[in-house]
Amino acid sequence: MKKFSKHYPINFYHVGPDKRLTLPALMNLVQDIASDHAALLGFGHDHLDQDTYWVLVRQKIQMDYWPAWKEEIRIETFIAKADIGTPPRDILIYHQDKVIGRGQTSWLVVDGKTKKIASQKIDLLLAASVEESSGIKTQKVAVPKEGMEYLKTFSVEFSDLDMNFHVNNAIYGQWVIDSLDTEIIRNGRIVEFSINYLQEILHQDNVIINRKLTLIEEDIQEVLIEGKVKGATKAAFTAFVKLVLN
Repeated sequence: MKKFSKHYPINFYHVGPDKRLTLPALMNLVQDIASDHAALLGFGHDHLDQDTYWVLVRQKIQMDYWPAWKEEIRIETFIAKADIGTPPRDILIYHQDKVIGRGQTSWLVVDGKTKKIASQKIDLLLAASVEESSGIKTQKVAVPKEGMEYLKTFSVEFSDLDMNFHVNNAIYGQWVIDSLDTEIIRNGRIVEFSINYLQEILHQDNVIINRKLTLIEEDIQEVLIEGKVKGATKAAFTAFVKLVLN
């Protein structure tokens, strides 16, 4: 089963004040289908050696339409061919048989003891890849040395952690949304989101958020966000959001 899809009804816990699917909820759905598909292909969480786990490195999503409460979407995923290294996982998001979103995620298997990249399952990934593409490629999100301004600090709570005791990937999306001005998110629509996961974030870490806002056109806002663990010299994550303002 090289291509895999699942239907997801948009329930009340998936939506925000505008009654539409939120970015963190979508990121959770993307994780869900990736986990199920990996298990079917033989390289899911339970197939890894002890003390190793999958780590999401990069993610990019473009959305034409954000589905509303009580609507239903279908997410399709597959392993795409890689130019080099670990093959990426692509996604297509459908609503009423129309593609409304496209994305790609890049993953690595990491040894939990050494914190180094493990080469497990690469052959299986290559064998499962298909000659198709979502049309989206993950990218490096670079932040400038100047122009970033301190915004706020998030404290990592126990409820933010996943089964590997790291901050759940979707929590980063929540931090990104909470780093946007209320008026921007209320009067705008996210059309593109990219994130690079650079360093692990653990329980009780304090994550300092810096950002830069750029108005590209009268109705297009771009936001660069950097999250850095307090006391660290390097960023833990960087993110880019593009919004179309109403």
